[in-house]
Amino acid sequence: GGTVLFVGSVPVHTSEYGADDPDLAKLIRELLGSPCSQPADAKTKLWRSHGKGRAGFAPTVDDVPAMLREVVPPDVSVPPGTKEFFAWHRQLDGGHLYLLFNRTDASRTLELALAVRGQAERWDPLTGEVCGLPPGDAAITPQGTRLRLEFAAQELIPILLRPEGSAAPPPPAPQKVLKQIAVPGPFRFRIEETLKRPHLAWNFTQEQDGWKSTTQPVNAPETIPAGDWSLHGLAAFSGIGHYETDFTLDALPEGTRVVLDLGRVAVSAEVFVNDARAGLVVFDPYRIDITRHVHPGRNRLRVAVANTLANYYSQFKELLNAPNSAGGVTLEQRVSGLLGPVTLKVMGNE
Repeated sequence: GGTVLFVGSVPVHTSEYGADDPDLAKLIRELLGSPCSQPADAKTKLWRSHGKGRAGFAPTVDDVPAMLREVVPPDVSVPPGTKEFFAWHRQLDGGHLYLLFNRTDASRTLELALAVRGQAERWDPLTGEVCGLPPGDAAITPQGTRLRLEFAAQELIPILLRPEGSAAPPPPAPQKVLKQIAVPGPFRFRIEETLKRPHLAWNFTQEQDGWKSTTQPVNAPETIPAGDWSLHGLAAFSGIGHYETDFTLDALPEGTRVVLDLGRVAVSAEVFVNDARAGLVVFDPYRIDITRHVHPGRNRLRVAVANTLANYYSQFKELLNAPNSAGGVTLEQRVSGLLGPVTLKVMGNE
């Protein structure tokens, strides 16, 4: 029941009998019908069936893709000429998971054909939200499933194919920004020196190696605007900065949502609204739906921002002008904090 494909040549030697083993030559002739010396010279491709299995010969490596397509349908087919597109497929208990990746710096729309038949669901890897695809963007065919997907630059889209007939949730109705509320600060501010937490693995100090800091002890301001905290006496601080403020909301119409947009963050942020954890964001876009945590009137917002160790290492003279590979850091790598602008966006249907 298997498939065997020889490329370029066929084996002629065995460890038991050395060169030109006659038993091996007989087996090759039974599989392929010839010793394949002539097909190799003539660059002739061939397949030969054996019950439910098959054996084949490809004169060159370049012949292999086309020959495999003759016997094994491509798992994912893309339009001719498509480059920098990658796909992974895993079979799960509840269906087939495809991870589809646009590895370019440009957005594009692709028509894809998947070899598996199923009801398509799109998963959001950041929020965990699941929805079906809009009508016309997914179709089950006799050969599999056809999809039309719009990819942003460097976007990975998870698609789950469930058994035919299962009800995929409909795609959410597109919403518009009905109102935008600026949260300009300044913010109440405090720092958490995570390098000194004794229960964490990165509780260390370079003074143990004889390195000496070139900076003074960290003194955090009590209030701070959105922006790089390195400009506010924290140039050598690596840890967590806690930003707190209050905002006021009017009563929300039915069906509207409130999305907190942090703008830019260096580098990750955990958001708390009215002392409830609303979520964690670690890459752009730094947005979190906070609808279920807010209420009409005054609300409290806290954003805990963690930076990297670049700032901590920048204080040691031993690393001045060192390359990145040796622990040196650039000014760009030391940008830290809640950079903003911070806004609340009330989303809904007009």
